[in-house]
Amino acid sequence: VDTPTFTDHSYRGFTVDSTADQILMLNIDAKTSVQNWCLMTAKGEFIRNGQITFPIRSCYPQVALTKGAVHVLAIGDIVEPVEEWRTYKHEQTGQDWDYVFRILHYTWTPDIAKQDSAAPIEIANVDKTAGHIGNQDLWIAPDGATHILYTECEVSSALMRDKFFPGKSLLNTLWLAVVRDGRIESKRPLVPGTEERQVGCARF
Repeated sequence: VDTPTFTDHSYRGFTVDSTADQILMLNIDAKTSVQNWCLMTAKGEFIRNGQITFPIRSCYPQVALTKGAVHVLAIGDIVEPVEEWRTYKHEQTGQDWDYVFRILHYTWTPDIAKQDSAAPIEIANVDKTAGHIGNQDLWIAPDGATHILYTECEVSSALMRDKFFPGKSLLNTLWLAVVRDGRIESKRPLVPGTEERQVGCARF
């Protein structure tokens, strides 16, 4: 493994398992976009390290460590990939910053001390309608199932809706996904977005 590239903007993830006196830290590589992770004891003693590679650059991780099992949720964070959309937005706003958050990824391993994470799976994807997803929280139930909270809207802005997706919704809805053994068991809207109420953030 090459030496990771650290910067002051590292999209860190951090979790502890107090029952096992273990700490897990994640830090994105500024050049390769892999998530570098390190497992340590509560005293800072090294146990194991490795990398998680998502299909696209994925940031703002939520991480859970319980009984050796690790669960990681991260949102795709890339420059607008559709040239027509990118050009139109720049013409209208003059802004050079144009990162989009449209694909939510999840990965896990039953024992991080012995086994690397599985290939990431998609929890949600609004790429086709220039939407927006916000990863909110995850919780590991006593039966081992991973509960994931995230917000989702079909189109991220009125600018994009009016030009490319007339009739699509701008409303933000809170969703709950349940994943077991690396497979999505269920997904359902918890709080549908309305003109009077949209969920901005959520926690278990």
